[in-house]
Formats: sequence, structure tokens, C-alpha cells
Amino acid sequence: MNAGKFDNGSFSLVEATYFGKPTLSTRYPAAEFICQRFGARTKFFPVDDHEALALLIRETLVENHSRPSLHELAQIRARLADPELGMRRYAERM
Repeated sequence: MNAGKFDNGSFSLVEATYFGKPTLSTRYPAAEFICQRFGARTKFFPVDDHEALALLIRETLVENHSRPSLHELAQIRARLADPELGMRRYAERM
């Protein structure tokens, strides 16, 4: 979970994705960008909306979140290892 009001650790969402865990985050541009860039399937909630956060936590715990299979996890990790996602390639584009 990333509950920041501005970018303060949205890479934890990428780390959770690597391990096949569901992710939740406040909705702000940097978190959305990171999730889109790295393919993190994140559920977002508005900043300072504690009720929305509680509902998402409940949904996430109640939903049947089966862990990805070893094959699916290998695919996720291979996608995250793509050189296109590396800092060097990102810096070259900027």
C-alpha cells in the first residue's frame, strides 16, 4: 500500500508487483505513472479519503486474490527486467 499525498515511495508498488501481491495507492500523478510504466495492477483511492481506503482494504481482503502461478510470476518478473524499464533508457528518453 502506498498512502502518500505526493510521491514518497510509489516504487513499493513495483516491488509488490514483483512478488505478485495486490497493491493499493492514493491517486496522484507519480503513482499513476509508475503503475502504468511498470504494469502494477493497482487500485487507487482519493488522497485523504479514509473511508475509500477502508473500503478498498476490505475489498482486497475479501476478494478471492489467488496468488499468481509460478509461470505468471515468471512472466511478471521478466517484464520488469526489460531494459526498456531501466533508469538508463528512461534517462536517455528524457
